[in-house]
Amino acid sequence: MITACSDGALEAGEDLLGTAPECTDFWLLIESRDAFPAAVVKESPLADLLRPLTERLATEVPTSRVQFIRRTKRKGSDGGFKVFVANSQAGSRGIYEGSVSSHSELLDMDVADLKREGGVAGLADRSRPLVLLCTHGKRDRCCALHGRAFLDALGSDDVEDVWETSHLGGHRFAATCLTLPFGHYYGRLRPSEASAFMASIREAQMHDLGSYRGDSRFSRRGQFAEGTLRRMLDDRDPNTLDYRGESHESPDQVIYSFFHRPTSKTYQLRIQESEAPLSRSKSCGKDEESFTTCTSTLAR
Repeated sequence: MITACSDGALEAGEDLLGTAPECTDFWLLIESRDAFPAAVVKESPLADLLRPLTERLATEVPTSRVQFIRRTKRKGSDGGFKVFVANSQAGSRGIYEGSVSSHSELLDMDVADLKREGGVAGLADRSRPLVLLCTHGKRDRCCALHGRAFLDALGSDDVEDVWETSHLGGHRFAATCLTLPFGHYYGRLRPSEASAFMASIREAQMHDLGSYRGDSRFSRRGQFAEGTLRRMLDDRDPNTLDYRGESHESPDQVIYSFFHRPTSKTYQLRIQESEAPLSRSKSCGKDEESFTTCTSTLAR
């Protein structure tokens, strides 16, 4: 009997593409040194303290997301808490970093600065990418099992670029992670590919497209279209595809248009969404439920 949600999703043949959180392109990352409870971003002492900030953020920058981050492999600190702001919009990607001596200092942040070119005042430009790896075991045991195995396989040179993070979504795809400033989600990562994964990200290239869940700027269907086209072209350069629009043919069918810079060609993909024949559990211990799947065809 299958009990782990990650095993169930594999058994049901659930595709990774189109499973990343949708329509997100700004990120606020806040270091915490406490253990993460199950709903740390919504229900914890730190969440309570920062609620005025996170509520303003949700209202003024609705395409933003807050993640609490931590490091358990590196001991010691400079006494401050690290803060990062990331912009994953095409053409203006960037990461900005700094620190605060107390989390309460963040309550004065002007959240509109997240969308300002150059980032939030007081934060420095960061040239290296970040990897947020979900090890949030209190939320789902698969994240603890597979996330920590992937973390333990990383080399010492990777520590500065990798942070453990609160819930990313998609425990059934553990180990799962987010790369910034790209806004790319990956899943089903295994310890044996840890070094190759980090090498790709440091070179500003995407990892194996078989583990790619999608670009968080897009909706589920848009993620599937963008990822399918990348697989078709075998293109792992984050800067080669320009989104050109979409048109809805029916409630279940959308055509997405992308311009591919290396070939100077425009590709249109027709995405059809339908119910999958099998079911699976979204989280360990939860009842199984049906899910939808996407198929694609070239429209032109």
